[in-house]
Amino acid sequence: MMPPRTNQPGGGQAGGSGPGTRRAGGRWSRARRDKADPQGTPRSDNHRSAGTSPLSDPEDTTDPLPAEERQIRTTFLRLRGTADALLAAADAGRSAATGAYEIAERDAARRTHRAVQKAEADADNAYEEARDTLANRVGRIAPFAASADWDAPGWRSDDWLGTGPARYVRIGSLSVPGADPRQSGAHPDQLPALVPLLDVGSLGLIAEGDDKDWPIRTMHSVLLRALAAAPPGRLEIVTYDPRIRGVTSPFAALRKAGNDLLADPLATPNELLARLTLLRAAVMRVAELAGAHGVPDLATLTEVTGVQPEPYRLVVVCDYPYGVDSRAQTELIRLAEGGPHRGVSLLVHHDPRVVPDDGVNPAELLRHLNVARGRNSAITVNALPAVTVRPDQPPPRELIERVSARVAEGARRGAAPVVEFEPLLPEPDKLWTEDAIRGMTAKIGRAGLDTVELELRGSDPSLPNVLIGGASGQGKSNLLLVLLHSIAASYSPDEVAMFLLDFKDGLEFDRLGPRPGRPWHLPHARVLGLEGDRAFGLAVLRYLDGEFRRRAEQFRLAGANDLAGYRTLRPNETVPRLLLVIDEFQVLVAEDDDIARASIVILETLARRGRAVGVHLVLASQTLSGIETLVTKERSIFGQFPWRVSLKTEASESEAVLGRQNTEAAQLRFRGEIVFNREYGDPAHNRRGVVAYADEQRLDALRRTLWEKAGRPAAPRVFYAARPSDPNLLTAALQRVLTDAPPGDDTKFALLGLPVDVDPAPVAFGLTADPGRTLAVVGDGRDDAFGTLGAVVWSLAAQHVRGGAEFVLLDAVGGDAGSPETALLAEAAGAYDHGVTRYTGGAVGGGLSELARIVDERIASGGKHADLTAERRPIYVLGIGLHRAARLDHYDDTGTVPTDALRTLVREGPLVDVHLIGWWNSLRVFSEHVGYEYAPLVGGYVFLRVPEADVQGVLGPYLRYQAQLHRGLFCDLSHGGRPVPVVPFGLPERGR
Repeated sequence: MMPPRTNQPGGGQAGGSGPGTRRAGGRWSRARRDKADPQGTPRSDNHRSAGTSPLSDPEDTTDPLPAEERQIRTTFLRLRGTADALLAAADAGRSAATGAYEIAERDAARRTHRAVQKAEADADNAYEEARDTLANRVGRIAPFAASADWDAPGWRSDDWLGTGPARYVRIGSLSVPGADPRQSGAHPDQLPALVPLLDVGSLGLIAEGDDKDWPIRTMHSVLLRALAAAPPGRLEIVTYDPRIRGVTSPFAALRKAGNDLLADPLATPNELLARLTLLRAAVMRVAELAGAHGVPDLATLTEVTGVQPEPYRLVVVCDYPYGVDSRAQTELIRLAEGGPHRGVSLLVHHDPRVVPDDGVNPAELLRHLNVARGRNSAITVNALPAVTVRPDQPPPRELIERVSARVAEGARRGAAPVVEFEPLLPEPDKLWTEDAIRGMTAKIGRAGLDTVELELRGSDPSLPNVLIGGASGQGKSNLLLVLLHSIAASYSPDEVAMFLLDFKDGLEFDRLGPRPGRPWHLPHARVLGLEGDRAFGLAVLRYLDGEFRRRAEQFRLAGANDLAGYRTLRPNETVPRLLLVIDEFQVLVAEDDDIARASIVILETLARRGRAVGVHLVLASQTLSGIETLVTKERSIFGQFPWRVSLKTEASESEAVLGRQNTEAAQLRFRGEIVFNREYGDPAHNRRGVVAYADEQRLDALRRTLWEKAGRPAAPRVFYAARPSDPNLLTAALQRVLTDAPPGDDTKFALLGLPVDVDPAPVAFGLTADPGRTLAVVGDGRDDAFGTLGAVVWSLAAQHVRGGAEFVLLDAVGGDAGSPETALLAEAAGAYDHGVTRYTGGAVGGGLSELARIVDERIASGGKHADLTAERRPIYVLGIGLHRAARLDHYDDTGTVPTDALRTLVREGPLVDVHLIGWWNSLRVFSEHVGYEYAPLVGGYVFLRVPEADVQGVLGPYLRYQAQLHRGLFCDLSHGGRPVPVVPFGLPERGR
C-alpha cells in the first residue's frame, strides 16, 4: 500500500529528505529536465499542476494521460527512487570509506613512525649491546696489551706486563656494514679487530698492489702486543729476513736479556731449516707432555702443571716465499698445522710477486693461516668474515724500544718456576730404606708433573755415568748438590760412598764437610777435594783405580761378574757403590802434562769398566771445547756416558755435552732449566725439566740428620789446595804415626804435613841416632816454613816425657829481638816443660859454635850409649832462616867458624841425639853453609817454593816439580824413599 503523498519543497516521493533529496541537482534531475524541455526552459510548479507535464501525479484524475503511460511513469519514478537510494548509499559508503581511509592513513603513519622509532632504538640497543659484548670479550681474550690503543695510559706503566700469552691480538678496527655512526656514541671503527695467535693460530699478511708498508707495520704491532702480554722471557721471536731488511731491529733491546728472546735474524734457507727443525722438536716435546696430561695446548699444560716447559715462539717469516726452499716449506707447513697449540705460531709476510722455488706452493701454507689481505686503507681477514678492517697505525718506535727494554729487564730478573727439593726427598721415616744392589737413583727436579730421575745402573740397562754441562751462573752447582743429597737421603753410607772433587773457586762442596763449630757433615763423603788441586785429583783417581782393580779380583775369586752378583753371593759384606763427582773436570785434564795424561788414562778405565765393580762417574763442566788432551780420547771416554744433562749454554758447548747436532741447551731460557737425555745425546730423546732448588739451610739440616743417623762418623778427607794442613789435626796425625810404628821402636817423628793423597797418613821424618838424620827445609815461603817447623817442634815435644828434651832455636830472621813465630815455637816446646834456648840475630853463629862443642863433648863422653843425665837429653836444633844468619863463615869469639860448627851438627850430631832441622830459602845458600861434601849427609829434604832445577839437582834430572803456595815436596834420601808431595801444617795456635 502506497504511503500518502506529501507536498514537500522540491517534490518527490516519501522519504525525499533522504539521499534522493540531496541528489536533486544531480545527474537524475538533469535527465528529467532534458526530457521535459529540450530547450532547457525552466518550468514552474504552476505549469506542472496544470497537467501539462507528463510527470504529473498519477492520482490526478484530471491527468489526460492514459493509464498505461501513468503506469510506466509510476514504475519509472519508483526505479528513480531506488536508484537515488542506491546512489545515496554508495555516496555514503564512499564518504565513510574515504573518512576511514584517512583515519587509517593517519593511524598507519603514526604506527609506522612509532615502529621506525622503536626499530631504530632496538637497532641502537642491539649495536650497543653487541659493542659492549665485543668489548667485554676483547677484555677477556685480549687483555690490555693485546688490544689497547697505542695512546692508552697503561702503556706508560709496568702493570700490564705479563698478563698472559696473547691468544688473540688486535690488528685494526672493524667497519660494520649498515652501522650508522650518527646513531651511536662510538664510531664503528673503534671496535677492535682481533686475530688468533698464541695457542690458537698463525697469521699471514698479504699486501695487494704496490702497497707494501702495512704488513711490516702490522708485524711490529703484533710483535709488540705479543711481547707485552706474555710473561717476560716466556716468548721468543725467531726472524727469517732473507732480504736483510732489519724488520725486527726496533726490538733490539731484547737481545740484552741473554735469553734468546730475539735471536739473530736468519737469512739463508739452511739457517731457516736448522731453526725450524729445532722448533719442530720443541713442538713434539710439548705435544708429548700435553698428551700425557690430557690437555689441548701449552697454556692449559702450564696451568695444570704450574710449569711452562717451553717458551712460546713466534716465527716471523718476511717476503715469503723468497728464500724458502722445499725443505723449509715442508717444515713451515708442519709448524702451521701443529705448532700453534704447542707454543709455536707463524707470522708470515707473503709477497705474491715472488716466484716460488720448485716444490714450494704458497697456497699450501696459506691455507693453514688466518690471512689478512688488502691495502693500508682497508683489509679483509678470513677469520672475520663480512667485515672490513682498517689497519692500526704502527706503534711508535719509542714505545717499541721502551717495552722491549722492560721485557728484557723482566726476563733478566725472572727465573724458571721454583721446584721445591723437599717433596722429592723420602719421608723422615723412609731415609736410607733403598739399597744400591742394582743401582741408585737421584731425584733432581720436575718435568711438568713428572719427577726427573737420574738412574745410575751397571746393567739392565747400562746407565753408569753422567756428563753435565752448563754456562757459568746457570745452576750447575745447585744441580750437583741436589743430586748428591737426593742419593744421600735414599741410600746409607754402606750403600754409597762419595768422592767429590771441586776444581773451581766456588767451594760448593766445602759445605759438605765439617766446619769450626759445626761438626756434622755428609756421612757418605769419603773425600772432599776443594779449590782445584790437580795433583790431589790425580791421587783420587789413582785410589779409585786401585779400588777398581782390587774389587775386580775380589769379584773374580768369588765367581761374580759384577757388584750386584757379588752382593747377592755375599749379602753380609759391605761393598758400597763408589760415586766420583768432579766439578769443572776439564781443569784436571786441560793441560798437556803428566797429570792430565795420567788422569785421562784412569778416567777412560773407570768410564769403560768401572760399572761392573760399582764405580760411577759424574763429570761436570762449563766448557769442553778446545781441550786438546781429550781429542783422541773423547769418544772412548764420553762414549761411556749415556746420561747427558745440560743447563743453558752456547750452541757449541751444547753439542760438546749433549752430542753432535744437539744444540737444544742453547734454547734454554732460565737458570735451573735443563735438557736431560739418557740416549747418549740423541736429539730425538731430549727432555726438558727444572732442577729443584737446594736451600742451604734445609740441606744443612738434612746433613745433620743423616750424620746423627750414621752415629756421628769421622770426618772425610778434606783437601784444600790453597790452604795449609789444619794444625788442629796434629794430634790425630801424631797418634796415627805412633800407632803405625813398629812395637818397641824408639824413633821420634817430626811431623811435616799431610800427603796429597786420599789416605791422610801424615808425612813424618824419623829422627834416630843414625847418620843422615838431619832435615833441611829449603825454599821460599815464610808461612809454610814456620808451619813446618812448628809441626816439628810440637810433635817432638809431645813424644817426650815432660822436661825430657831440649830445644834450641836459632832465629836468624827476627833480628836481635827475635821473630813472633819463633816465640810461638818456644811456647809449644815449653808447654811440655822442655828446655828452650833461643839465639837471635847476631848470636846465631855463637849458638852454632856452642852446639858443636856439646856434640864434641858427647862424643868424647861415649856418645849415645853413655848414661843419660839432665845434660844428655835429646837436643833438637831449629835453624830458623839460616840464610839470613850473618858472618857464618868468619871466626867468632871462641875461634870457631860457625859453618864448621854447622857441618859438625850435620855430620856427627844425630849420633849423640843432637838433631838439626834447618830452614834455608835457597839451595845455593844451603850448599854453601853445609858444604858440598857434607850435603849428602842430610837425609831428609822438604822443598817449598824453589826452582825445578834445584829439586832436580838433589833428586834427579827427570823429576818434574812446580812450586806453589802451601805445597812442598818431601824425600827421605837416607831410606831410599820416593818424593812425596806434602801440604805443610799451618803454624800451631798460641797456647797449644
